[in-house]
Amino acid sequence: MTKKQELDHQAKIKLRWIEHYEQITKKVAPTCRYFGISRGTFYVWYHRYLSLGQEGLRTKSSRPHKITKQLPKDVVQTIIALRQQRRYGPLRLSWYLKQKKNWYISKTTIWRLFKEHGLNRLRYKKNWQRYPQHYSKPLPGDRLQIDVKFIDKIGLDNKKYYQFTAIDDCTRFRVLRIYDYHNVNSSVDFINQVKEVLPFAIKQIQTDNGTEFSDQFSWHLQDLGISHRKTRVRNTEENGKVERSHRTDQEEFYGVNRFVSIQHCIKLLKNWEKEYNEDRPHMALGWKTPKEYLQEKLKNHISSQVLISPVKTVQQVA
Repeated sequence: MTKKQELDHQAKIKLRWIEHYEQITKKVAPTCRYFGISRGTFYVWYHRYLSLGQEGLRTKSSRPHKITKQLPKDVVQTIIALRQQRRYGPLRLSWYLKQKKNWYISKTTIWRLFKEHGLNRLRYKKNWQRYPQHYSKPLPGDRLQIDVKFIDKIGLDNKKYYQFTAIDDCTRFRVLRIYDYHNVNSSVDFINQVKEVLPFAIKQIQTDNGTEFSDQFSWHLQDLGISHRKTRVRNTEENGKVERSHRTDQEEFYGVNRFVSIQHCIKLLKNWEKEYNEDRPHMALGWKTPKEYLQEKLKNHISSQVLISPVKTVQQVA
């Protein structure tokens, strides 16, 4: 049934009210009781009928003549693009636009745009499983999660590449490197670079049971004074932080960029690592970046150590 037919049907019902009043009852109250309408409703449509005839009985559009608070087209296009490319939700997207674009748009308005464009529900994997609430280590370096992401073919090169990822359990600070081979030598070289890059000491490394993290890798960690913890077999949720960061890489880096060569990919990955650590806010960190959260943790740790340290007198120092 079309909209025009619906309007004609509604107009005929109102016309029956008026005919019942003029031809049968001659009174408003009995007519309203008969049709189950209020007197105010009857008088509104009766006055329209007297002034415009039967055409006045058609239901007019309730849409406002002028929408003063409609978002500009470039803002709408930016919101839709970020939703499709980075798959941000309303809350994160509202915060992102405020920090990066200086646009103050509420999460309710963003959600309305998602619904209008059919983006309120994104496709994810089916059969979600509920996992227990995971914890975070209290201090940076208490535990690093390391895993390997298999990279699809880049450019015209059919060779496979591997992204080694290290993420701090406490601050979500990450180190990313790409290697040609998926073996122990790559793992050893990667942990050496991680140790040089991170501004804090590493106490423990957690990995899965892959061959690249075999006994030779454990012995190298032992030489560095770092303990090695392996997750249970087929329990990827124990390495959940690094696994989740790989999904973020796929959605916000590999899924939106096109690479002409592996050198081009490595260059962009370095920029993405900096953006992830210094610019991209994290909901789990209270909308702080990993760098901001790291600085806060280090500052609080140093302050607490100063408070618990015994104060020596001048005689004790002498």
